[in-house]
Amino acid sequence: MFSWLRYNSGVVQIHLLGWRFLVSVVLLGCVQILPAQLLSTPPFQTGDLTTQIQRGKELSIQYCSACHIYPEPFLLDRKSWTEGALPWMRIFLGFDPDRVDKSQEGKLLRATGRFPTEPVLSENQWNDIFAYYKHEALEEPVLNDNREKIRPTLNQFEPRVPKFPSPVPMTTLLSWQSEDEAIAIGDAQLKQLIWMDQHGDMLSKINLNNIPVHIVSAQSGDGYWVVGIGSFFPSERKQGEILWVSRNGSNWRVERKLTQLTRPTHLLEHDMNGDGRLDLVISQFGNFQGRFSWWERKNDDTYEEHVLFGMPGALKAEIRDFDKDGDPDLMVLVAQETESLILFWNEGNGEFEQEVLFKKHSSFGHSYFELVDFDMDGQEEILVTNGDNGDYGAGFKNYHGIRLYSWKPGRKSEINETYFFPLNGAYKALAKDYDLDGDLDIAAVSFFPNYQESPLESFVFLENSGTQPDWSGFRSTTFDKSLAGRWLSLDAADVDDDGDQDLMLGSVVQAPSPVPPALARIWKKNQLGAVILINKAR
Repeated sequence: MFSWLRYNSGVVQIHLLGWRFLVSVVLLGCVQILPAQLLSTPPFQTGDLTTQIQRGKELSIQYCSACHIYPEPFLLDRKSWTEGALPWMRIFLGFDPDRVDKSQEGKLLRATGRFPTEPVLSENQWNDIFAYYKHEALEEPVLNDNREKIRPTLNQFEPRVPKFPSPVPMTTLLSWQSEDEAIAIGDAQLKQLIWMDQHGDMLSKINLNNIPVHIVSAQSGDGYWVVGIGSFFPSERKQGEILWVSRNGSNWRVERKLTQLTRPTHLLEHDMNGDGRLDLVISQFGNFQGRFSWWERKNDDTYEEHVLFGMPGALKAEIRDFDKDGDPDLMVLVAQETESLILFWNEGNGEFEQEVLFKKHSSFGHSYFELVDFDMDGQEEILVTNGDNGDYGAGFKNYHGIRLYSWKPGRKSEINETYFFPLNGAYKALAKDYDLDGDLDIAAVSFFPNYQESPLESFVFLENSGTQPDWSGFRSTTFDKSLAGRWLSLDAADVDDDGDQDLMLGSVVQAPSPVPPALARIWKKNQLGAVILINKAR
């Protein structure tokens, strides 16, 4: 991730100006928490190298599978293992506990129970594990060199720039709200919810004193649920909130409904137990603590939490009656060490049965998913992105990208990957019929693109030719000013009310991994927090 810094200066001469980064920058937060120089302590060799490597493999299977799927050495390059992942793993195995205790959130980290105060294996055993990964890892990251080149020839969309600046672009939320005919913009720097019309004019600002990352129009129609993550960077501080935002005449009113949450990222409103009251389903990504829960609404308008999954990493959920029994079921995408798509079957009376649809290794970097009937056969497919690359300076990963899964729901569901588009740093993808030709295309953003080899992949439009079953007919393009921001947020809606789907992109410039200095200067100078891509299909 840190080996780029070459770019086309002609490309960045632009006049146009979204946990697991929301979720996870480095394993313990930032270098301020645990200085990198304290982590680089390469072990010494003990005995014959061949024997040591074999011992290291056996020990790694024993110790490195305790919390997540076993990480094969080929998942990261050698530098990422020896200077990033392994030093962090050493701390999780109980070595050098003072590095946790002396960090900025030492007491909070210790309270999680995730960090042993004494080593769980010997120093020699640790050296064997280190030697195994160092010896077996790839020398350099394996890049995707068979992907079609992304070309700046997308003329279907016309960029429209907001008429107000973002002094430090930190757009963590973009969402079209048809009730107010406005775009809701969440700003992490200002901790505000900003309303903008379709022409780019600012309508109003709401001070939240929290960082908005998700907004839901209430089913009652008289307000909005807003999710405040609390801390944009990884933290154990319980500063997350669920806010109720409603209009009082010409003014906005903000109420704090739920507080002290562990970095929530997503909310749904639904009657989960059939009592006639609208409950809340909340994904709390957290850091080392987090959970996925439904919150039962009581007669007195308070909420009782029912935890379904008690681990960190919950990103986003969807509600469907998958088994057609009349009860709403839940599907949630989880990142962090779990890296899974989990289905919770509603058994009635507020009880749920868990089924893991798929589980990946801990470097997979899940970032978003949605349910969509891609082949229009009445059964929804699952569109997933994985590309979070904010951890310990890791190199590019050829398994990051956009995936489409077909599946047949049922107890022990059948699920198969049917399409993969390699995309470094893939962060969000939305499937719509953007060109109105009768099939679904994909618009996607990358928060960790490879600026050296493929700088145009920060936004990609995959036009669907309708080819099935391998979907090999997608054509990849982008708009010619796609480097105008570092895109984290993405939404699609008919903003100009002409019958086609427009796109909205939000930029965050204060983030992990270096970018070409000239590009960073342009982002800060142009102060572009968002751009609307007006669809010209009609």
